[in-house]
Amino acid sequence: KEQFYFDKQDILHIIADYLQENPPKPQPGAEPVAQDAESLWAYSENIIKTIETQNGLLVERAKDIYSFSHLTFQEYLTARKIAATPPDNGLQELLQELSSKVGQYHWREVIFLTVNLLPDPMPLLEMLQEHIRQTLTGESQINEFLSMIRDKTEKLDSAYPTWALRAFYFSTLINADLKLAFAVEPLFANQLSEELSLDLTLIRLLNKMEKVRESFSIQGILNIYFALNFDVQFQLEPEFQKDIKKLKGQLPEYADGKKNQLEWWQQNGEEWIHSWYEMVKTHRSLALDWQWSKTEAKKLLSYYQSNQILVDCLQYEARVTGEQRETIMANILIGMD
Repeated sequence: KEQFYFDKQDILHIIADYLQENPPKPQPGAEPVAQDAESLWAYSENIIKTIETQNGLLVERAKDIYSFSHLTFQEYLTARKIAATPPDNGLQELLQELSSKVGQYHWREVIFLTVNLLPDPMPLLEMLQEHIRQTLTGESQINEFLSMIRDKTEKLDSAYPTWALRAFYFSTLINADLKLAFAVEPLFANQLSEELSLDLTLIRLLNKMEKVRESFSIQGILNIYFALNFDVQFQLEPEFQKDIKKLKGQLPEYADGKKNQLEWWQQNGEEWIHSWYEMVKTHRSLALDWQWSKTEAKKLLSYYQSNQILVDCLQYEARVTGEQRETIMANILIGMD
């Protein structure tokens, strides 16, 4: 349950029920705790006070309203409760419920801890991945986007595994950080291949163009002019180089002045930028002009974060074999078939 504050009466009931089923052993020379309701209630009151004053586990936040003194205690105890549940006493249902929380960031630590505490973490990891996949049910444009990335990465002649390439392109294209890509393939953090460097440069250039399309400004136009010199840094195919030169040749000279620049971009910028999108799609097999709605953008970010949690679970769980890890990684970021 997503409950951070607890009524004292609820805590007393839990303690009293436990004491009734597990009578405490009396201290030497002390009388056993009576099992009538009034005695159990009074003993439960003393236990709450002891937990609060001596252990510091619970804190009274308001009159008869308690919470754990630190969220970590609650996260650990939640994970431990799940992991200690016998398979024949509802473990499967608890794991399914937990996997449904993967898109909610505040459940992140509970998921990590449960993966670590389970005797066999693979069933939960597989449930997490399946739930992440199912969140894209009915998201036709996002699935088309993921299909485009998959087609692109399968065509690349690369030393990187295809799942690492998918993580790279997905992260870059939704303008997220590259944390997921680095977690999947640490070599990305050191040096990118020329193919990936070129595509990253093109994606960043088109992001600059998008900013100009949203609000024409001299500074934005100047940023594009500087970025257009990328072609001298790469060995490009002749036809690609020819098309780049053609589009660059359509631009007014920057020396023509600010007024002429703004007028040209306001009249021709939309069509010119569209031509860049089409050129990149033709020569680099990258469709970039998706125009996400706010709902889709939010869904993409949640999907990214959920996959990050899954990959982090794999990174820190030593009991997962190399073969099991590859099975999970082979199926990340592929969307719904």
